[in-house]
Amino acid sequence: VKYLLTDGNRVLGAGSWESGGKNSRVWFSPVLGSNDIGDIERVTNTATQKNWIDLKENDGGYITGFGGPLYGNLYVFKYYQFWKLIPTGDDDAPYQSLPLDSTTGALEQEAVTLGPDEAGSQCLYFASANGPWRYSITRGLEYMGHDVDDLWSTINLGATSVVAHLKYYPLLRQVWWWIA
Repeated sequence: VKYLLTDGNRVLGAGSWESGGKNSRVWFSPVLGSNDIGDIERVTNTATQKNWIDLKENDGGYITGFGGPLYGNLYVFKYYQFWKLIPTGDDDAPYQSLPLDSTTGALEQEAVTLGPDEAGSQCLYFASANGPWRYSITRGLEYMGHDVDDLWSTINLGATSVVAHLKYYPLLRQVWWWIA
């Protein structure tokens, strides 16, 4: 897998380093402590249980990263899609996937960060090919780039290393954005 995230009880992995791999699949481990051996390294795959969720393979690009947890939910970004994984409490199907947007996603894992909004509510900030965005439970998906559209139009989406990087800086209560 390319990306890892935890909800506190399970480890989730997504993406693939190999061509031809499942680029839109999220794998999840069993609950930590449910077996004495290899909890963080096992993914169940039996005739009755599959510990993965497919998020529309070959639709909206490939998985580019994770976000969260944000108020108990996990988020999966594709290049042109944004998904929420909602905990169900069911051991066999622990997450329900919900598409949040089918045109906006994150450029890469480095382009996603958690941080508060101006009212102090926790949000996900992310950089997409069409600008800077934020997602909150109360306001939903918000475009943040009206005052920087001219700068964003210069982003180098073909940069060879990092296209965009975000970091929440708590001392100044700011989200810092770097773009190629």
